[in-house]
Amino acid sequence: MTVVGEGLEAIAHVQAAPFDLVLMEIRMPQMDGQGATRAICALPAPLDRIPIVLMSANVMREMCAAYLAAGINDHLAKPMTIEALEAKIDSVMSVA
Repeated sequence: MTVVGEGLEAIAHVQAAPFDLVLMEIRMPQMDGQGATRAICALPAPLDRIPIVLMSANVMREMCAAYLAAGINDHLAKPMTIEALEAKIDSVMSVA
């Protein structure tokens, strides 16, 4: 597991090492989760196909639509339980 503090770091790590999944926070300094997701989805294959699950307390319908448009595979509302996180990861990875 790798933890980074902002979107530019997330992009750099995805480019540098293979990842099976990205858990993306929406609010980060310098580049937010939507921007980082767009950038990851714009990378050359196979990097552009890494499943991305966005974690946010802001899960209003309009925001979820914007997250999906940015390229996330799914989202998870915060606060969350470990069971909800595990279920979401299982769900996204079974499709990937």
